[in-house]
Amino acid sequence: MLAWSGLVAVSAASLLTAPPLPDELPDFTDKLVHAAMYATLMGLFVRAHPGLPALLLAAGLGAFGALIELLQGLTPARTASLADGVANCAGISIMLALHAAQARAATTSQPPRSRP
Repeated sequence: MLAWSGLVAVSAASLLTAPPLPDELPDFTDKLVHAAMYATLMGLFVRAHPGLPALLLAAGLGAFGALIELLQGLTPARTASLADGVANCAGISIMLALHAAQARAATTSQPPRSRP
C-alpha cells in the first residue's frame, strides 16, 4: 500500500505547479530530487512485491517516469525534460543494483545444507 501511495504522491508532485528551487541550491539539485524519488519508489515496490522480478518493477517504474515526463509536457506550468527522465532512471538503477547486491549477499551467506 505504501508503494502505491508513493506512486500517487510522485504523480501529484510531478504534475502540479511546483515552487521554484531557491537560487542558493546548485543547478543539479532538481536531478538529485528526481533520482531520490524514483530510488525510493523502487525500494518500496521491491519490498511490496517480492514475488515479482525486480527488473520488471524497474521497467514499470521507468515507463511510469517517461509517462509523467510526457504528461508534464502537456501541462501549462511544467515542461518535459529528458534530463529528468535520465535522473529518474538513475535512481531506479541505483536501487536495483542495491537490491541485487543484497539478494546476492543473502544467498551467499546461507550455510550449506547437510546431506541426510
